[in-house]
Amino acid sequence: MTASFRLDSPGSPKSPSLSPWGRALGAAAGFAAGAAAGWLSSSAWMNGVQARTRRRWWQHFHEAELAFFPDGSIGPVSGWGGEVRPLRVNVLGDSAAAGVGASSADRGYVGIVLRRLAADAGVPVVVCNVAQPGDSSWLLMEQQLPELKAGRMFAHADVTMCVIGGNDIADRTFTAEGFAWTAERLYPALPGGTVVSTVPSFGLSFYERKCRAANELIRRLAAENDLELAELHAATASLWSRSTLGIPRQFFTMESDVFHPNDHGYTVWAEAVWPAVRRAWLRDYLP
Repeated sequence: MTASFRLDSPGSPKSPSLSPWGRALGAAAGFAAGAAAGWLSSSAWMNGVQARTRRRWWQHFHEAELAFFPDGSIGPVSGWGGEVRPLRVNVLGDSAAAGVGASSADRGYVGIVLRRLAADAGVPVVVCNVAQPGDSSWLLMEQQLPELKAGRMFAHADVTMCVIGGNDIADRTFTAEGFAWTAERLYPALPGGTVVSTVPSFGLSFYERKCRAANELIRRLAAENDLELAELHAATASLWSRSTLGIPRQFFTMESDVFHPNDHGYTVWAEAVWPAVRRAWLRDYLP
């Protein structure tokens, strides 16, 4: 006959019990972890949707011959009655150039910069933006650069922009040698005066080591190939070094996926990129 006993009988092992506060804290931690996971997965899904819709928005913008006007509006370029032709801008890049994370595609750094360019120039700005969310430098070189070389973008653009590299840094397989192999082929292939940029700051030392290696190379290649360099890393690094209520300001400029900039973040990007865009535009007007 097999003996039986209750788990709480004398001599039987007892499981440690949690106090009511302990159970409450455990439940709260589980709920918070589940909510965070759900939030991040939802953000990732939403950004996937945004990536597709933003790319189509820019494609439609170009195909419908829309323009950014000096008064800040957007409309058909055929409505322009001025004597001076509109400015033409080519854009290559990744999800940031497409405006993923912003409340609308034109509130990304490209839209902000082009509105400012139209206002300063006093003429409309038309754009061909082939930026592909998720692209690394290598993918841009393989898929977007041929669009430019084949004449499927503006043949004689007033400004060409190619801000790329964030996805390279975020990639766990990144190596300085691999990045250099691509960069040393990509940057010399860009038209003279193209606006390029240092990669943005990621804050953490592991990523910053990669940023330093990439940016040292980008600065050298920009100088060697007559490209206009924007210092995006310096602008974004300053946000990590300043805080509000102990929280780095960078977090207030990021979308819910904690990767893409939000509307405020893109204004920081635009301020960093604008001087290089202005220099590129004025090349044909200054001695």
